Amino acid sequence: MMYIRFFIVKLLEAIGALLGIVLFPIVYLLRHQIDNNPTLFKWLGLWYLTNQDEPNHLENWYGFYELKPEVDPIEEYNGMNWWQRFAQSFEWVAMRNPTWQLKLALAEGTNGDYVDVRIHRVEGEEWGMTWRDKTVTGMQFATFYINGQKHFRYSWTKRIAGKWVNLMLGTKKGRYVSKFRVFDELGRWG
Repeated sequence: MMYIRFFIVKLLEAIGALLGIVLFPIVYLLRHQIDNNPTLFKWLGLWYLTNQDEPNHLENWYGFYELKPEVDPIEEYNGMNWWQRFAQSFEWVAMRNPTWQLKLALAEGTNGDYVDVRIHRVEGEEWGMTWRDKTVTGMQFATFYINGQKHFRYSWTKRIAGKWVNLMLGTKKGRYVSKFRVFDELGRWG
């Protein structure tokens, strides 16, 4: 059942991501109204196509801290024209973090303690529940319960043809994860 639930959630996220790309121009034009009246826009469904977890409007809609960490966000924003702002927001909200609020809503039952953790396989020096990512290499596979539901976590990071390849599938507190990434060096994407 845990694999079926994961697949259904990821399918819903994919549908939401496609809708988020198509509807992004409308969502962007309404961004201030969405920030000021989230209840109405939750009811309309547009709120689920946004990223509302960051500490302020600029980070929610433009993601400077991750897309351009070396710049002052306010200075950068003030120096951008309307099209540049739209393009960066599209990259952050529709492409980098598609339907972020939908992802969190679909994973609402995953906030809780890990219970009955079973490590099925582990390669590397880290614990079997530690994601293999841009800093941790090897492989891990574990199952566990959160709020009475069984979940899984599988990930690996290995060097293939001169590049680091990372795959992450499963559940973490607060959301379901599916990532496939390729990067040149550990600790930094790109």
